[in-house]
Amino acid sequence: MNTMQLAIKGLILVAVSIAIGATSWAVYSLSGKDKEPPQKDERLAQKLGGGILKISATLAESYGIEAGSAVAIDAWHPRLFVDGRVLLNPSATLEVRAPFAGIILPAEPLVLGTTVKPQQILMIFEARFTQVERLDMQAKSVEAATRAKGAEDVFKLRQEQVDRLKKLAASGGAAQVQLDAAIIQLKEAEVQRDTAIAQAELWKQALEPTGKKGIVVKIPAPMRGEIAEIGAQPGSNADAGQLLVRLIDFRRVLVRIDFPLSAGLTPPANIDVETLGNLLETPARHRAHLRGAAPAVEIGLQRASYLYEIVPTGAGDGPNWRPGLFVRAIVPDPAKTPQPAIAIPASAVLVHQGRPLVYIQLGAGRYERREVSMLDRDGDTLYVSAKGWRPSDDQVVARNAQALLSEEFRPDMDDD
Repeated sequence: MNTMQLAIKGLILVAVSIAIGATSWAVYSLSGKDKEPPQKDERLAQKLGGGILKISATLAESYGIEAGSAVAIDAWHPRLFVDGRVLLNPSATLEVRAPFAGIILPAEPLVLGTTVKPQQILMIFEARFTQVERLDMQAKSVEAATRAKGAEDVFKLRQEQVDRLKKLAASGGAAQVQLDAAIIQLKEAEVQRDTAIAQAELWKQALEPTGKKGIVVKIPAPMRGEIAEIGAQPGSNADAGQLLVRLIDFRRVLVRIDFPLSAGLTPPANIDVETLGNLLETPARHRAHLRGAAPAVEIGLQRASYLYEIVPTGAGDGPNWRPGLFVRAIVPDPAKTPQPAIAIPASAVLVHQGRPLVYIQLGAGRYERREVSMLDRDGDTLYVSAKGWRPSDDQVVARNAQALLSEEFRPDMDDD
């Protein structure tokens, strides 16, 4: 066999090998053509028609889709917002005056806006009395001690009343309005007790050094509050009754709510009050209790004004609003009738082509797009009309609903 024959045989073997390989690849390709990728169903959503979309748990998790509760309300009442303003609360304002003539001794200086605690020393006072003034002081001391004891007894009675009403309110035996009124009365009794005790202690200190010509007493703060005004400085003379310090407890907030006369509203015993702050943030809301009608009416206002006081929280602190702050109260609108509604998370609503839409979770991986009619929004809760909702529609997509909208309206892609 010559060299030419060997070359020809080699070429024939190579051609046969290439043909066998091509045939095997064709057979393999044809056998796997009808098979889908193992993860294709988990990566694509299925459109079932009628605004219903079905996706796998893997795809829902990758999009971060989460469901929230849709709560049915049989009689939702539209709300009415009423304007108001914070006033200076006379019950939370106290003036500390000089009990007798004397000199204010050097001490730690007072600073406007500083918060002081009950019985904290404000000033050190030196006074001189005649014999007649000393006899008068003894009578005042006895009177102050008696008043302090009576104030302590009243405070204990108010505390027992609040404790009793809390137990009854927890079991449904007492109305919340009664508890709110009792809590405010307790705060007033506490201030009166602290003031009476401070006055009695002041006269007691003045009578102790009876054998001395000069008498030095410490003037404490009768209540907690901020220093709003300073009427005398250390080293100066003070006459009897002169203003030394004015204290204001801004935690006890008094608001005037101006109800429109055209609305025909009867002022409710309790209302919710919130500030008119940043529209992008949820305003702080506090419950307020009716104290009575406003003492004066502004000409041309055409509104009925009533005074409300913010009910202190369990810790005893109010919102610390300052006088002059504009607020608004939230009351049921008497001009509108209650209607069925659905409360859903505000994050569940998205807008497509000018229409508000939500996706309702029908079951595992099945979602239905539905147009809603929005009624009102309260913080993170949105109220929509109950028309078209079924009792089983208790879950809505509250997070990343936009992903479902994109999947539903995504153009069909050619698999080829």
